[in-house]
Amino acid sequence: AYAPAPEWSSPVGSVGQLVTINQLQAALEAAEAKKQLVALKFVRKGCKACAATEEDYAATAQEFADAGQFYVVDYDVGKEFVKTCQIRAVPCGHIYAGGKLQKAMSIGPKVWDEFRAEADALRNQLATEG
Repeated sequence: AYAPAPEWSSPVGSVGQLVTINQLQAALEAAEAKKQLVALKFVRKGCKACAATEEDYAATAQEFADAGQFYVVDYDVGKEFVKTCQIRAVPCGHIYAGGKLQKAMSIGPKVWDEFRAEADALRNQLATEG
């Protein structure tokens, strides 16, 4: 198993930050044990579309406190991580459940509701599996 980097911790009701693939692995293992989903939002400083959904993302993280872990990945800080995840544009979101990537999609303001619906559907699916 991967050991999380010292700065990694599972956020409860807030948005954490991931920089490495090992941190993602640790988050996925922790989430799987608790039947939670993991959401990533890939962002870049100065990106208006990234900033436009910041409050929605934080509010969703708070609402999902018991059902999921929410993280941001800074495109410029986690270059290797971003490359491994094959991210080509931001803002982009990944939703994981059961240790696997379930959905990868844009999460700008125009498609925020779609991202939110995907997260809700996975939360419900995980709740019924438990």
